[in-house]
Amino acid sequence: MVDGGGYTPFRSGHNYTDVNKRRQTEEYRAYRERYEQWPKARRVADFPIHLDLELSSACNLRCPMCPTVHISDPSFKKLGCDSAMMPADMFKRAVDEARRHEDFCSIKLNYRGESTLHPQIVDFISYARDAGVIDIMLNTNGNYPLSLNQEMVDAGLTWIAFSLDASRPETYRRCRAGGDFFTAYPTAIDMCRFADRLAVQVGFVVQKANRGEVQEFTDFWSRMPVHRILVSDAYNSGGLIANEKAILTKRYEAAEQFCCPQLWQRLVLWSDGRIFACCHAWDAPEDLHLGDFPGTAIKAAWDSEKLRELRRTHADGRHCEVGTCEKCPYPREPVDIESNE
Repeated sequence: MVDGGGYTPFRSGHNYTDVNKRRQTEEYRAYRERYEQWPKARRVADFPIHLDLELSSACNLRCPMCPTVHISDPSFKKLGCDSAMMPADMFKRAVDEARRHEDFCSIKLNYRGESTLHPQIVDFISYARDAGVIDIMLNTNGNYPLSLNQEMVDAGLTWIAFSLDASRPETYRRCRAGGDFFTAYPTAIDMCRFADRLAVQVGFVVQKANRGEVQEFTDFWSRMPVHRILVSDAYNSGGLIANEKAILTKRYEAAEQFCCPQLWQRLVLWSDGRIFACCHAWDAPEDLHLGDFPGTAIKAAWDSEKLRELRRTHADGRHCEVGTCEKCPYPREPVDIESNE
């Protein structure tokens, strides 16, 4: 097999600052070692090391840089739609199947939507913890009742990332449309009370509307007991954002060689049961669709010939032959838009 010459741990444009060291068990360190190193060796685990479980395909915000604002697939639901929520039996069946496999270690409780909208999120966290899942993660916009922090931590949440994107209320209204600065910020600050029990990350996606506040944001959160600050360029995932020049500060130039680690690490289970090969399947691309759960077991999707072929294609340096992968921001390098116009 020809090496594609480009194991890429994460796309360019993501800059992490580790503020406080997270306490780690030996079990946790071993799982993270497998997650990071096995894709480099093209080693396929017996089962995905990680699962993204989309508890909600609806969101309470309409952030202009988010691919979900532009999704045409009808599975991305509106608020108040019961079918936007992953059924409890589906969640439990997925966790039960996963925990039968030694290589499985972690879940993230969201994908396209805001999972704190799910009325059973605390029960789901507890179920995963009792099943022995090592790492139970959540990305959130923080627009939820403050009391939920204590409930999720007590249930067993191990990692939370708040997407904030502003240091001032007026900027927040532009970047986090529909959200409330005076809800999200206090929620993230309050979660710092539990920094000895779970990892806390705050994130800032750089856009034209907020790029003057990056330093102010990092200065503020550097004084808080968060574990990590993420500053990331906004990018046009899948080319879904039609008016990208009004939002983005960067454009991305494609790399000639690339091999995606996700094909050796994880799978994504949507709230409607569809299984996809990676976390850039925003608009239900058929070339990354591996089956429908529970009719197709997660293990069967992981071992499927379609995913095997995707791995071969990437390992051989032919990722551009897969339509969705060719448009993916992972292998692209950021270039300032203004300096090239």
